[in-house]
Amino acid sequence: MIEPYRLLDIPPIDSPDNDEHGWKYRAVHELARADRLAAHGNDDQTPSVHKLIAQRAGRLHFDQQWVLAVRETGDAPRALGWAWVGLPIHEDLDKAQLQICVHPRMRGRGVGSALLEWGETLISHTARTLVFSASVYGTKEDREPYLEISDGKVPAAAPGVSFLTNRGYGLAHAERCSVLAMPMDPGLYQKLMAATVPYTAEYRLHTWFCEIPEEWKDSFARLKEEFSCDAPQGTVTFEQEHWNRGRVDQMVREILNQGNVFLMTAAEHAATGELVGFTELRWPRGGGVEAASQWFTIVSREHRGHRLGMWIKLVNASELVALNPGIRRIHTDNAQENVHMLGINIAMGFTPNGGIALLTKPLV
Repeated sequence: MIEPYRLLDIPPIDSPDNDEHGWKYRAVHELARADRLAAHGNDDQTPSVHKLIAQRAGRLHFDQQWVLAVRETGDAPRALGWAWVGLPIHEDLDKAQLQICVHPRMRGRGVGSALLEWGETLISHTARTLVFSASVYGTKEDREPYLEISDGKVPAAAPGVSFLTNRGYGLAHAERCSVLAMPMDPGLYQKLMAATVPYTAEYRLHTWFCEIPEEWKDSFARLKEEFSCDAPQGTVTFEQEHWNRGRVDQMVREILNQGNVFLMTAAEHAATGELVGFTELRWPRGGGVEAASQWFTIVSREHRGHRLGMWIKLVNASELVALNPGIRRIHTDNAQENVHMLGINIAMGFTPNGGIALLTKPLV
């Protein structure tokens, strides 16, 4: 146990220039960066200070509490780790999310245990009965022995996985992380497109940058609702999300407020005028950005079999390069059981890049 150290509240703030709390967000950024470098060898997906401030203030899905673990070092506290609790505010009111990040050099010294105790104690004072936490691991950690469930497996010795399983958490879901080198090989792109387009005669595409047009918001909301129950969930049962125009607008605002831009390509069923699929890429606003993150790719169940998933992902990737020629990588993650989407990604050239374990613990 490191002594002395303490846990400091990280309240919402408006600007990184906040005299009292701005330094805490800079510390969280550095902790997240160190964690990503340890897992993946790059900091592509490290949230900026601006994004962290916007995330802390956001209320699209959660009520949140954040804390920073610091050690007293004389002139200024030294950040050792941070944690946040998210209490769902729309659905899944029996659940809570608890995320912990400890600097790789500080692991094994009791900081993570203190942060876990803080989070579980906070959650125990609510009506929530199930805690879930996601742990990211890199390719170098993806080795035996494995924890296995029906939909996949994760390395038992990966730091975050072993930390949580040693404290009563069980594996509930397994995801594979992948990365695609950009731009795609033109020959491969043309080959995949040629094999895809003949199946898509009943559909037409729309591509949007940093907006969802008014005329598509209701249809987009219905698609999000459908996906919330259709996506692979492992052993955890999540409730159907309820989406409307207001929630769609809130989603767009929060993405942009975090300093990100987004690109969507959506498939419309021409006969009905309904959206039946979309894919989304996000990346930080500004110059010099080399990596984007693949977010949801959704195809309505009744419209599968027309290669819409491949079509919209190929078009969106091409539009990404047109908007930002400097992009060199796209990161994504998929449920290990989602064989169809993994097949699309592999065909496009995505390669394995570690994974994510979702672990849960009942609070009784």
